[in-house]
Amino acid sequence: MNRRVFTNESVGPGQVMNVTGEKGHHFARVLRLRDGEALVVAAANGPHAAVVTSVDAKRGEVTLQIGDPVERRDPAVPVYLVQSFAKGDKVDDVVEKCTELGVAGFCVLPTQRSIGQLTGERLTARLARWRRIAAEAAGQAQRDAVPSVDWYPGLSALDGYLEDVQPGLLLLLDEQETTCGIRTALKEALTQSAPLRSVVLMVGPEGGWDERERAWLRQAGAQSITIGQRILRTETSGLVAASAVLYEIGELGG
Repeated sequence: MNRRVFTNESVGPGQVMNVTGEKGHHFARVLRLRDGEALVVAAANGPHAAVVTSVDAKRGEVTLQIGDPVERRDPAVPVYLVQSFAKGDKVDDVVEKCTELGVAGFCVLPTQRSIGQLTGERLTARLARWRRIAAEAAGQAQRDAVPSVDWYPGLSALDGYLEDVQPGLLLLLDEQETTCGIRTALKEALTQSAPLRSVVLMVGPEGGWDERERAWLRQAGAQSITIGQRILRTETSGLVAASAVLYEIGELGG
């Protein structure tokens, strides 16, 4: 597996690309890449093979020549995670592990029973940290793109996020649900005539969803599901649910 270089630009065979800044320094001075080494450029138009043509260790720059497209590795059906804000480093773990798994994007937001608050400089710093974690995990997992990580001030602002990701299936992980399991909901969605566009999973805080939040989410089209008889921690629930989704759509080696 080759190392990944991520870019928001499109690339094409024969194109020359310079990697500078923190990533260039890492490749040139930490990993000590050499001429002729192979990489993959994960670009806006998909992953492409690339080869190192020059390395300037002093300046921390690496020059690549882009080759042909290579096989995509990210799930064909994107899975997004709406994660209630949790205290400590719990969201860090959610972003890291779910990025490795293949989650396409994260929306973190405070809910009624969330513990702790993020505002101002603390919010800016934490959001930057989550995005850095996502980028590092995406590289480690050989992803085709770095997942998006966004912060929304509450459920009332979530309409915009849902409009952006266009969920074909919106699943509310709810400890009060006892009849509809995640597997049943997925199988029903996958048997519909129209292809499944995307899946959004919604995970509540340590104390669970408030009744008003449940009502709002169901009004927004969310389907309440259970992921089993055991009550999982908020930082565990999203990983388990995303694993179940990716398994059912054939993205875990099936």
